Formats: sequence, structure tokens, C-alpha cells
Amino acid sequence: LHICIQYGFDPEMPEMTAYIDDLTVNGETYDFEPTNEVWVDDDWTTTSPWAEAGQWHGGEAVDGHVFGRDAFATIQDAIDAVAEGGTVHVAAGVYEEQLIINKSLTLEGAGYDTTTIKSPASLTKTAWTHNGRSFYTLIEVNGATAHVITVDINGFIIDGNYNFDVGEPGEKKAFTGIVYRNADGSIRNNEIKNFRDEPLSAFQYGEGIWVVPSSNVIITNNNIHDYQKTGIRVDGDGAIATVTGNVVTGYGANDLIAQNGILFYGGATGTVSDNIVTNHIYTPEEYDACGVLIFGTGSEIKVYDNTVDSNDIGIAIYWTAGVKVSGNNIINNKIGIEIYSDVAADVESIKVNYNNIVGNALLGVNNLGVGTLNAILNWWSDSSGPHHPTLNPDGLGDKVSDNVDFDPWLTAPITVVSSKAGTD
Repeated sequence: LHICIQYGFDPEMPEMTAYIDDLTVNGETYDFEPTNEVWVDDDWTTTSPWAEAGQWHGGEAVDGHVFGRDAFATIQDAIDAVAEGGTVHVAAGVYEEQLIINKSLTLEGAGYDTTTIKSPASLTKTAWTHNGRSFYTLIEVNGATAHVITVDINGFIIDGNYNFDVGEPGEKKAFTGIVYRNADGSIRNNEIKNFRDEPLSAFQYGEGIWVVPSSNVIITNNNIHDYQKTGIRVDGDGAIATVTGNVVTGYGANDLIAQNGILFYGGATGTVSDNIVTNHIYTPEEYDACGVLIFGTGSEIKVYDNTVDSNDIGIAIYWTAGVKVSGNNIINNKIGIEIYSDVAADVESIKVNYNNIVGNALLGVNNLGVGTLNAILNWWSDSSGPHHPTLNPDGLGDKVSDNVDFDPWLTAPITVVSSKAGTD
């Protein structure tokens, strides 16, 4: 408890400040340490005339809580008040505020169909940059040092409100729903939307979720759509993410921007599993939009059990070694899987096995790099295997490029991934 006492009403009079942890009155002790659970409702307020005068902040009972102690009308006030490791419960409503979280806590909404965190008209950029980029983010999770805090965000609509006009012209920037920096935790059961220009433009920023070093985040069961550039971006050496069970949906065919659904970049590591990633299509020929893009990352990334459907490239792996791709439905893309590295050892360390590679218009697998890609034991839409003009000219399945080892192939589609054998 912080008490500020001023003698008289003369602003020139001296002021006394006291901090009280516990107070005993008539033998009963009151604990003024931060509470482990706080509640937020945008309908709550205080009617105290002292509060209206800015001289007192709370004390009234609201729905069984005490306003200013464990009950608040804004999420940020609750975040500031809750104890380290505590829980902030947010009632249904629309909360138009930018949030900064710099301690361990759980931020829990009433459900992503009822509790909305909406971008205000103006966003303040982060005090830090990543690779020279300023972040204008609706929710900033930022620890003081690597992995020092754990924050779980669960059960919200996180709405960018198409508030794309942030920052200064020409500034290298990001307009982002949630960013984690020096923080671990989870992002669960949210709808994350409208972090793009309206109408869509060619500007190369606007992300749903961005994870930067040094963080380790579980991103699961979210519905992410209407972003400008990327749905989920995990970026930098020391950025780790488990991306599982999400639905990530691009804008669709356009001639303005080549979007990416899920991007691991620049030394990042983690897994991509059980996601549905669709609708990333850039109509000009010079670039391709990607469902899943693994670009210059750490080794041993695993991509498994996803449905990657209707993208320019379903899964693209560039300048990266050791990626394992298995159990995926890679369907109806222009190119199912594309690989590139000018280091043969990189290409030869990648494993593409036990996938359904079906209905991809140009190629099921395209190896642009040096070295031979291991793509044996996949289903190519036909028991005759993939089509290659010299190695399997009678194959009726998806086409395959040179420098791909595809034999033997599966003669039935994968239905139980753990079986690793057709329909068994």
C-alpha cells in the first residue's frame, strides 16, 4: 500500500510518502501485498468523488471484489497490479488498449468469441528494436533478460482494427498482434485478425504473432487471418516456438504481396505440427507465397501432421539443414515442397517421408539445390508413383524434379501417421 499525505491544500506544503505491507487494526491484520488473482470488466467503475478528482483510486465493492485492489476497468491496470505469477481474468467486452507485460502472469479472457482486445487509434512503439525494426504491437511481452518471464495468453479476440498507419513514413517497422521478447509461455485459443492494410497493399509488414530472441513460446489452437505479411513469425537465433493446432489463412490470390503463413527465420528453431495453412497466393511470377517457410534456421526443425493446402508453395525450405517433413497432407498447391541450398550437405540432411503429396499443379517436390533430396516413402496420389520424365515416365502421380530420390513410394495414402505405412 502506497500512502501519500499532504498537509493542507496548499501545493507548496511538504508531502509525506509511506509504504505499508501489512496493517493491523483492532487485532486484525490486513495484507497489502499484490493479489494473485485480479478481475477486469469494462463495465466496472468507481463512483467516489475522490476518484473523480484524481485523489483516490478504489476501495468500493464491485461484484464481490474491491475496485483498485483486485477489480479493474482496464486490462493494463490489472496487469500492473497483479502479483508476479498471478492471473488476470478478463470479462466479456471490448477493451481498446495497448498492453505491455513485463512480469510472469496468465492473461485469461472469457473466450475468443466474447472478449476482444482491440487496437486503439494510436500505438506506441517498443523501446527496443529487433534487427533495426521498431515494433508497433498490440500486446508486448518483454522480459528484462533471456527467458526471465513466463506469460500465457488465452481466450481473446486480438483485433488490429486495420490500424496499419503506424510509425513514420520510411521507418523499418512491424505492426503486430503479439510479440514475445526474452519471454517464455503460450498463446492459446485466440482469434488474431486484422493486422493488415485495408484495402490490402504492397507494404511488407503486418504479422499476427512474432517471436524474437530469447523466447520459447507454445502457439496453439489459434485462428489467425487477415494479416499483411505473415501469420506466425519465429525470428532469430534463440527464438524457439512450438506451433501446433492453429488455422492460418492468407488473403488469397493477389498481385500486391507474397504472404507467408508460418515463417521460421534466421536461426530460429522449433516444431510445426497439426496446423491447417491455406490460401497464400501471389499471382505475379517473380515471387511465391508460402504456406510454411523455413529460411536459414537452426537445424532439426520438424514439420509434421499439417494440412498445407492451396498455396503457391506448400512447404519451402531454403538454406537450412536437418529439417524433417512427415505425416503432412500437402495438397492443391502450385508446388508442394520446394528445397534450395547451394550446400549439398544441407539438402541431403533433409528428410521428406510419409506424406500425402497430392494435386500440386506444377510439381509435388522441387529440388532447386545441389545434392539429392531424400523423398522416399511418400504417397503421390497414384500407386504408380510420382511422374518423372526419365526415372518414372509411367508415374501418374504429382510430378517431381531432378535430384529427388523418390523410390520406393507408398502405394496408398497415409491415414495413420504413426503407422508410417499407407492405410495400415
